[in-house]
Order: sequence, then structure tokens, then C-alpha cells
Amino acid sequence: MANPIIYSLRTQRFRLTLTLLLREPCGKSQPSMTSSSMVPSSDKAMSNNSNVTSPPPITQTTQAANHINTCSNSHSIIQISMIVVVMAVSIIGNGAVCALLLRFKTLRTVPNILVANLALIDVVNACVNMPLFIMWYQCKVPYIGGPAVSWFTISFYVLFMNLTVVSLVVLMLDRYGAIVHGLRYHSWKTRNKALFSVFVIWFCACAYTYGQFAMGIHVDIGPQPAWMYRMEYFKIFGRPFVLTGKQKIGT
Repeated sequence: MANPIIYSLRTQRFRLTLTLLLREPCGKSQPSMTSSSMVPSSDKAMSNNSNVTSPPPITQTTQAANHINTCSNSHSIIQISMIVVVMAVSIIGNGAVCALLLRFKTLRTVPNILVANLALIDVVNACVNMPLFIMWYQCKVPYIGGPAVSWFTISFYVLFMNLTVVSLVVLMLDRYGAIVHGLRYHSWKTRNKALFSVFVIWFCACAYTYGQFAMGIHVDIGPQPAWMYRMEYFKIFGRPFVLTGKQKIGT
């Protein structure tokens, strides 16, 4: 048998629910007026906007931070490994050429002097320029930056590219004279003229490189990495002159 107290409570609850349903129009319940519904819509919008944080402004510093590469991905590791292999082969091979010319005086002919100059350029490039290239171009380290360091690093990189090109041009002219003019060219060329040609190679490469970088010595975008200064240099003198190893802006 059911408890009469529980039965009476259930009956009273049923009657109260039925009375509320009969009082509501069309059988639809009206939303209760709570404290949250009594708040004006403008105040709700202001409270919602206060909870949403606005994104930070995109500046050149944040763009540089987004492009920093820590050399930890597989693509960068493969590229750096290939550059290191080229460095090792260049130092061993070109160092052997320089050592042979220093050891044996009979090898110091005009063509070999020009070849030794190119070998010396490649050795210095492999020992100094290519490690810097890995740091500021591949890894994009932030501590190689600023106006002075970036100007020196980028100009040094371009200088050795131009030295290599000019040396190859002089070697090509030497072979052209030996093939076309034959004995006449052989009697004309001397060791002093070969040394003078080496001086001309360095002078032309330095004049061309630092002549164009003189137009970018005033560039100062703050403590930004060297690769960002490189893009600024390209904007200034990269089109009228040839800036070796152009990087696409935005990559």
C-alpha cells in the first residue's frame, strides 16, 4: 500500500503543474525573467567584446620571428648536409692545388697562377663564407643581424660570388688567347702579367660589389636578421645590378 504522505505530495505537485499550464496562453511557456535576460543588449555586446582579445598588430619584427628557421626540419638538414659536403671537397681539392704550387716552382706557369687564384678564392669561400651562409640564409639565426653586421655579411657573400665569376672569365680569356693566337700569345704572356691579372680580378670584383653595396649602407631597419636586410638591398639596387643569389620576397 502506498504511503499517504507521498501520495498527497505527488497529487499537490500534479495540481500545481496543471494550474500553471492552464494559465499560460496557447500552451506556450513564457521565458522566465532572470538577471541575465534583464541586462541590456548593449551591455551584453560590451561584455562579449571585452572577453575577446584583439590580435596583436603584425609588424616587421613578428614577421621575422615567424620566418626564423631553427634548422630542425628534414629539408634544412639535407641542404646543410650537402653544403657541408661541398665545403669539405672544396677545402681538400683546392687546398691541394695551392699546396702543389707552393711546393713545386716548375708548376707556377701563367695558367696555373690563374687556377691557383681561383682555388684560393674557393678555399676562403668554403672556410668563411659558406658557414656564414648556412647561419644567416639556411638557419636564419637572429643574432646575425643589424645594419653593420648584415651589410658586411651580405656584401662578403656577394664579393666571393663575383670573384669566382671574374676569375672564370679571365681563365676563359687565357684559353682563348692560347687557342686562337697560339705561339704569339705564348710569347706575350709572362708571370708578371699573370700576377697583374690576379690583381685586376680582385680589384674589379671589389669595385663592383662594394660599389653597389654603397647604395645600401644607409639601410637601417633595426635589429632585424641579415636575410631581411638582404631583401631591402634587393629593393634598392637589386634590379639595376645583379644581386647574386636573389631570394624571392615573401618566401
